[in-house]
Amino acid sequence: MKPTRLILVRHGETEANLLQVWHGSLDAPLTARGQRQVAATAVRFADCVQCGPIDRLYVSPLPRARSTAAAIGAAIGQDLVIDEELREFSIGDWEGRTYRDLIDNEQLWAHWAADPTLPRPMGNRPILLPHAWWRLWRSWLYAILNKRSLR
Repeated sequence: MKPTRLILVRHGETEANLLQVWHGSLDAPLTARGQRQVAATAVRFADCVQCGPIDRLYVSPLPRARSTAAAIGAAIGQDLVIDEELREFSIGDWEGRTYRDLIDNEQLWAHWAADPTLPRPMGNRPILLPHAWWRLWRSWLYAILNKRSLR
């Protein structure tokens, strides 16, 4: 049985990254640098395919992730599998605010460190993030072990 490789890729740099804004489940466009990062990553994947096939290309439904994955998919001849479980963690009403604002006015990290079960206004609870990832990994592992297509 051939071993399974899992390659994780983060989207290219976004405008929100530059502004130090937590965009979470909101979207932010890629910067020119982010677009260059995506192009370079696609070239790297095209080279990587020569070492072995890439069977699936899973991606978050957010445009910043989809544009990154689309470039990779075009480079390796693979369609995207959009997986809602890969959607970014939401911090609800705090999304779109700068890290500095959240630290100074909401004591963001202090609250989460003290009580990770504390929900954000209209957002996810940080303590639940590992549970969401475990559901995703379990479904992927089940499909791999049973040699079934995930989509």
